[in-house]
Amino acid sequence: MTNMFSLLYPLISIVIGVVPLFIFKRNAYLLGIAAASYFTAIILKEIIQLSFRSFFITPTLPTYLSYGILTAIFEPGFAYLYLVLTKAKVNGQLGLSYGSYLAFYENAIFLGLLSLPNYLLLSVQFSVLSLALYGLERISSFILHLFWGFSSALSASKKNIKYLSVSMPYGMVDSVAAYYQLSHNISLVSTEIISLVVSISCLPIIVLWYKMDKRNQRLD
Repeated sequence: MTNMFSLLYPLISIVIGVVPLFIFKRNAYLLGIAAASYFTAIILKEIIQLSFRSFFITPTLPTYLSYGILTAIFEPGFAYLYLVLTKAKVNGQLGLSYGSYLAFYENAIFLGLLSLPNYLLLSVQFSVLSLALYGLERISSFILHLFWGFSSALSASKKNIKYLSVSMPYGMVDSVAAYYQLSHNISLVSTEIISLVVSISCLPIIVLWYKMDKRNQRLD
């Protein structure tokens, strides 16, 4: 029997994914590119993990690192690649929009709407603490996707890969999540706090680069 309170998990994910869409400048073209980028990365990650399933369920250091490496390469990498291939006209402001769209597909669609049937059909345990931690996890995810979209837009518009190269290593935070899920040698609270701290650390970089981009636009 469905625990109706468990539906709060996908609902909070949907809220965290949708609200930013009303904050940043809207661009339907980038929304479409973000969909292609995000789901390409997710599908390829799943294919690799299923193809080498025995490796990816083994609690070893190489396994933990591999989860992070896949995310670090595929998610920001495809975000950048699709902008280049489509020759999208972007700047810092639209980069923030692009990042919010990537987060939208992660939170509102993939872990929100598409996961609703699981919560309706399966018995999922609920607690206030786990909901709070899940909320923190989704906020961390939003910030990281915002950073990846923003940095890939700057790299594409300025034809300078340095912005992307700074943001890509943040995907290694998935190694921490893998360490928790496979080994259980770290608590969920510690895992989410580490992820949140790592994601928050990129906010000053976003602010700095945004200000620099705005200043350069005024000079041009």
